[in-house]
Amino acid sequence: MDRQADLTQEDMTCQINQISIDELEGTRAEYDKDFAEFYGLIENEDSQNLKHLLCRLDFNEYYQKKQFAEEEEQEERKADFNIEN
Repeated sequence: MDRQADLTQEDMTCQINQISIDELEGTRAEYDKDFAEFYGLIENEDSQNLKHLLCRLDFNEYYQKKQFAEEEEQEERKADFNIEN
């Protein structure tokens, strides 16, 4: 009976984790939409301060994407190494 309780607890944990992931995906999608709208509004402004903000946002996005790509590459190398061994 203990084994059954462990499985039930594990199933609940998996379900909770999946619900959390789904909620985060929804939040991310909403953030992406709102950020794109914000970015579009800034692009249409003539203020030098806002142009500087656009430059910083582009700079940050470029290096964030670069960092993610490097991290994915490292994970792939680790996975390949683990498969080979």
